[in-house]
Amino acid sequence: MAATYVDIDISDRVGSGTLIGFQSPELLFEIPGMVERAPDGSIARLNLLPVNIASRQSRSVDLNVSYRFDTALGAVRVGLDGTYTDFLRDTTLPGADPMHLHGTPAGPERIKGRGFVNLARGDLTVNVNANYSSSYYNTSFSAPHDVDSYLTFDLTGSYEFGDSGWQIHAGSRNLFDADFPFFNGAGTPWDPRRVDTRGRIVYLQVKKAYDLPF
Repeated sequence: MAATYVDIDISDRVGSGTLIGFQSPELLFEIPGMVERAPDGSIARLNLLPVNIASRQSRSVDLNVSYRFDTALGAVRVGLDGTYTDFLRDTTLPGADPMHLHGTPAGPERIKGRGFVNLARGDLTVNVNANYSSSYYNTSFSAPHDVDSYLTFDLTGSYEFGDSGWQIHAGSRNLFDADFPFFNGAGTPWDPRRVDTRGRIVYLQVKKAYDLPF
């Protein structure tokens, strides 16, 4: 078992003008050079370029737990890898309210993890993974809404034919073809950073390794 606590505080870092425009557009008017105005005072241009921001703060915990035991079928290892994000926030200008990025499209989910069961017997290995991503709040577009959590399962396996160099790898990602959660995006109903719209993927790979004399 291993647990890692991460607490980061960075001052005067380069941030994203585009992110500020989506998350806290009112702050654009306080950053020199971000908003250009026409002679009549109307907004002529937005310069959503990288910009120095006051600070970024984050706090999270990584957890890794695994246990191995022998059975009549072979050696089994079960475990869990996961990250809990307490917060991730940017402060654009000194004294400004921070932008809370955790639990939004601009930052990590509160909880993201993978549970697994691995079986090894001789030249055969079989792996079952459960991949979990917690719900979050979509703040980036005109109709904010909650995005549901997402759970998928993978089944993979491999077999090595002794010392011949031949290997077979096969499996399925998103085994049960779970539907991705609705996301009110820019023309797409999914969050491209978090889901694979191909759904269930089945694959077979045959490999041959050669021991060359040089």
